[in-house]
Amino acid sequence: MNKKGPNPFIHLLNNEHIYIELDRFSSPTLVEDVANVVKIVVENDENGLFHLSGFERISRYEFMKIASETLNTNCKVIPIERTAIPRIATRPIDTSLESTKIPSLGYHPRSVKEGLKYVSSLLMRYRNVVERFEKKPSSTTGVLFDCIGVTLLVSQKYSKDPIVEELDILCGQSRHQNEIKEMITKKHNISSDKFYYLWERMLEKYIPNQDLLATLTSHCSKIKMSLFNNGCPDSFWWWVKRYHLDKTFNILKNSFEIKASKPSKNVFFYMADLLGVPSSKCLVVDDNYINIRAANKYGFPAFLYDEHYPFINEKLSYAINTIKRYNI
Repeated sequence: MNKKGPNPFIHLLNNEHIYIELDRFSSPTLVEDVANVVKIVVENDENGLFHLSGFERISRYEFMKIASETLNTNCKVIPIERTAIPRIATRPIDTSLESTKIPSLGYHPRSVKEGLKYVSSLLMRYRNVVERFEKKPSSTTGVLFDCIGVTLLVSQKYSKDPIVEELDILCGQSRHQNEIKEMITKKHNISSDKFYYLWERMLEKYIPNQDLLATLTSHCSKIKMSLFNNGCPDSFWWWVKRYHLDKTFNILKNSFEIKASKPSKNVFFYMADLLGVPSSKCLVVDDNYINIRAANKYGFPAFLYDEHYPFINEKLSYAINTIKRYNI
């Protein structure tokens, strides 16, 4: 493995060798513990400065050894000294923290082993979903994809403009282009030509997720796939035509047209009906956690997609590769 490679957890789950520093220390903290403490502080209207971290000071090497054992991987964790990894900027040797005020809130963050056992349980849930593909290829025969944030991503060439950002927000509210035009031209005192120029910039802000679409395109005849967009119909169908999304997806629908938006259960069941599959056989792929929770609530298996989080992207990539491998 490259010593400057990506998230070591990815290599861990792939049973690859990883090189980890034995002389750099921290206090690993479970993100759920952070969320719970923030909730307590807000709800109890606590005042003051709170430092929050796990209660254990541990080297990165020891942490990854425990992680490998807890997650039951065959990964070999190899200790190295911190000087063996070249860095652009100086990093502190010890970032462990004291959180002595946290217990006074009535909360005790989980230990390293407890936190990793919790992560392991989440991974087991994910693996159980994947096993549905592997053991029973027909168990999921439909996939419902979100548009913005999954199928289409923000272009790296896009430079922010306040009015373009405002247009984007209004589009997400399922408004029609004419209504948006009237609002923007009056508010900013701009001409119609200027509006359409900014509108085009907003449209071109998003480009296809090529890695995802390439996989889907090669297997669209094997899986019933749909695309749903919460937003303006004018922008949605422009993207469909511009990027030939109708060649990849069997069903394409917009919230404005069906008068319902995610996370309404009507959307999920409506799209599943169009695909001709029950909720238990329709996989939902979305970048919005609220939509994911709603999908699960209504009996749909779901994957949370986040292009900026390699660990989540690996999970989604594995699921899609499983679909590809078993020709569902």
